Amino acid sequence: MDDGKQEVDLFHFMHTMDLFNSYSVRRWNSMFQSNLGITPIIVLSELRKFGPLRGVELAKKLDLTPGAITNITNKLYEKDLISRTPDPNSRRSIYYSIKQEGLEVLREAKETAEKMNIEILQVLTEEEQKQMLAIYTKVNEYFAKK
Repeated sequence: MDDGKQEVDLFHFMHTMDLFNSYSVRRWNSMFQSNLGITPIIVLSELRKFGPLRGVELAKKLDLTPGAITNITNKLYEKDLISRTPDPNSRRSIYYSIKQEGLEVLREAKETAEKMNIEILQVLTEEEQKQMLAIYTKVNEYFAKK
């Protein structure tokens, strides 16, 4: 039935989002010199924003598995960007904190993100950028509740 409305093909929609994400990640990897992906940068940002957090708290905030957080925090620790402090109330828990070196990497990441923002999002108005972010956020929040 053709009522004059263009039907949104879910597969095309998903493919288009995937292409955008793939381009963004490839571009990030070519521009950012610290050899860290987006997710480790987000972990550093969360630690800067909220202070020391346990791995389980990071996993919950970022909707990642505890195993993924362990892998990321191990890499960040090996790069001397975060510190580990045992939880005094639990022998199995560790608090992660961002170090000065991690703050410097975040500063560099922000500079790279600003360059990417100019490059990638220049085709969108500021209002369109806000709408795009709002739409992605709304859809992600919907799926997070499932």
